[in-house]
Amino acid sequence: MTERGRSGWSIRTRLIVLVIVICVLFLALYVYTSQRAQERASVDIQADALRVAQLQAADIDHFIADQRHLLEGLVRRPLMRIENPPTCDHIFADFTDLFPAFANLGMSNRAGRIVCSAVSVPGAAPASVANQEFFKTMMATGLFTIGAPFIGPITGKWVLTLIQPRRDNQGQLIGGLGLPIDLARFERILATAHMPQQGVVSLIDSRGVVLMRSRDPSQWLGKDLAAHALIRTLLTTDQGAVRAYDIDGRERYIGYARVPGSGWRVYFGVSTDLVEKRARTLLRSDLKLGGVILLLVLALGSYVSHSIAQPVRALARTVRGIAAGDQQQRAIVSGPQEIAAVAADFNVMIAQRRAAEQALQEAHADLEQRVVERTRMLNMANQELEAFSYSVSHDLRAPLRSIEGFSQALLEDYHDRLDAVGQDYLRRVSRSCQRMNALIDDLLTLSRAASAEPHRRDCDLGALGAELIAELRGTEPGRSLTFTVAPDLRVHGDPELLRIALGNLLSNAWKFTRPTAAACIELGMTREQGREVYFVRDNGVGFDMQYAERLFVPFQRLHHVDDFEGTGIGLAIVQRIIRRHGGTVWAQAQIDAGATFYFTLDT
Repeated sequence: MTERGRSGWSIRTRLIVLVIVICVLFLALYVYTSQRAQERASVDIQADALRVAQLQAADIDHFIADQRHLLEGLVRRPLMRIENPPTCDHIFADFTDLFPAFANLGMSNRAGRIVCSAVSVPGAAPASVANQEFFKTMMATGLFTIGAPFIGPITGKWVLTLIQPRRDNQGQLIGGLGLPIDLARFERILATAHMPQQGVVSLIDSRGVVLMRSRDPSQWLGKDLAAHALIRTLLTTDQGAVRAYDIDGRERYIGYARVPGSGWRVYFGVSTDLVEKRARTLLRSDLKLGGVILLLVLALGSYVSHSIAQPVRALARTVRGIAAGDQQQRAIVSGPQEIAAVAADFNVMIAQRRAAEQALQEAHADLEQRVVERTRMLNMANQELEAFSYSVSHDLRAPLRSIEGFSQALLEDYHDRLDAVGQDYLRRVSRSCQRMNALIDDLLTLSRAASAEPHRRDCDLGALGAELIAELRGTEPGRSLTFTVAPDLRVHGDPELLRIALGNLLSNAWKFTRPTAAACIELGMTREQGREVYFVRDNGVGFDMQYAERLFVPFQRLHHVDDFEGTGIGLAIVQRIIRRHGGTVWAQAQIDAGATFYFTLDT
């Protein structure tokens, strides 16, 4: 596939897609906003309906309280304290003139017979409220009582009676003073409240009987709707707002509130069609506006994409030409300011690239010459260093052999003339010469390990370890030691260098297990993070891990020379050889609990 095929959409296409995506997101935002507006409108309307219901409930509560105070004042009049007064209080004659809003004012005796009435009783038989529930409740409790709606026996209208107990001067209950209220009165009371347009207000008592409804009152007045789902909901809580079907079967947002002290509920409903109609109108308006904006953005995107894509395509042609080998091409500086600046910078970059290529060619030629010269000098230095090492070794060994030889001759030929101190001095001189000789050998080995190039081939570490342990056993035939080696320890490396490294590790283990009664040395292999890790483990004297960083430094020792022989170079030689094989070496140990030396090889 060509680079052009892998490049994907053009800038023009990307800009158009970006514009479309922005417009779709914009329209989606409009739709979401409209839906949220509908939800907010629904919440606001329910809140308004609840507020109206609360205001109307408060108005009715105030109205009932006012009438109760009126009755409480009337029952204190002298003639009201007589069960069957010889004449009625003159308030009955003037009541309808003083209070035209009420249907009647009636006074009943203990038996429920109406003894005084503001409205003339029709017929010859006296009227009675003895069978009315409100009268029975008042007589049973002796408290102010609000009755259920019924058709008044005197007025013939739907009324609701407020009745106040009458008591004689001794406080004995002798009857009641009832104030029948025309249910149409509640419609006038609630009409004074501020109601939103097209709202419906209703009033029900604690039993679910309709006391008032602003729409079609004659159809609903006095009806018992306790079984209706909405009425059941209203009677279970004091106030709230719901979306439900009203008693006329229409769905409305309804707010309702309890009239304090009565158990009545006022509820106000607004048709859901108003909210949905308003939301649909808003959505259509938003969609039209979104469509216009979409067209404008598409047009703007097309213009912008053309003004950007044309100079970019010209710049791309220049780049392809230079990539094809035409070093004389130059980018056309045109288009928007940013693209023109890119084209100008591109031309500068081409000029700088040509100058850099020329300088690089010159530097490359000079570098090759320097590398050849430095390589020749390095080889000469290595040869001189190797010759120097061997020369130093030879020059140092000759006087050492003389010192050691004369020391031995003095001990053998003149031991009878030397006291014990003199003989001890000569033995120390001899041992120092031996240590110096071993140190020279180790330094030469370290030098070869650092400079020698490994000649790799397959070799068996297990067999090599067995040979080295056998040599160590030969130096101390009487020593008891258990040596274990893991099977199949085959590696790819320089056998000679690996023999030196493994020999140093095993000789250290041999040396430091000398004080241990049941000495053990193990040569094995484990796996860590998917790589093979070889190890030499012993149960000797170990060492303190806080000094572990000194292990592989030449001439650094963790034990005194009088306790354990050695030059302090062996582990440095091991590290050089392992590094020459691309591996690493490290140790873990504990005082008097042995040590384990791990190493890896890049095979």
